[in-house]
Amino acid sequence: MPAKSTKKCPECGVEMRLERIDAHYRKVHPKADRSGLLTEGEREEVVKKESEKSSKRRPASNARMYAAILAVVGFIIIAIPLVALYFPSAMQTAGNAPGFALPDTNGNTVRLSDYRGKVVMLSFIDPKGNPCKVETQSNILPLYNSYGSRVEFITIDVQLLGSDTIATLKDFRTQVGAGWRFLLDDGSVKAGYGIDSTPRAYIIDRGGNIFYKHVGVSQTADLTSQLDKALG
Repeated sequence: MPAKSTKKCPECGVEMRLERIDAHYRKVHPKADRSGLLTEGEREEVVKKESEKSSKRRPASNARMYAAILAVVGFIIIAIPLVALYFPSAMQTAGNAPGFALPDTNGNTVRLSDYRGKVVMLSFIDPKGNPCKVETQSNILPLYNSYGSRVEFITIDVQLLGSDTIATLKDFRTQVGAGWRFLLDDGSVKAGYGIDSTPRAYIIDRGGNIFYKHVGVSQTADLTSQLDKALG
């Protein structure tokens, strides 16, 4: 992605596409001042992209739109009770962390399911972003030093800012002094977890459920508190 199409959030340091930053502020920093968030040139870039997207869409007639909405609503009304009746486990496991099987920097395949019964500290990064280096070295590393014997630590490179290799990820792992597993995403984890910005930190409980998640550069104290709760 061209550099001019991305920007770091002034509040948390997360790097993302220009067209995502307003939504990011409303969701993650609702009380922050958004005035002056984008320059005039950046806003023109966003407007241009939105205009290009709109021109490619084929507008539907109002009648067809309303019919489609009614069909979807009708399907949901009918389907939800049926799913709950015949497939109760689908509702009960809705909070499960999506599984994965990815190569680590040593060439081994690591599966999330291998750690069922253990608490997992799962972080998502892109080595090319400085906030991810800060998150890994300043926040995750101290946690690993304190909880490494009781919690499984896994970091996944979701490659938001371009392609990486096992070699580049291995170099990053060495630079930050990490002793835990680093995995290279093939696109499935980014899609499964809906990752559109980094860094992110997830805590997975012993049952394989997402216990806690944080978007942006975290605070070690907050993660420590949540890990203690997950460990019981």
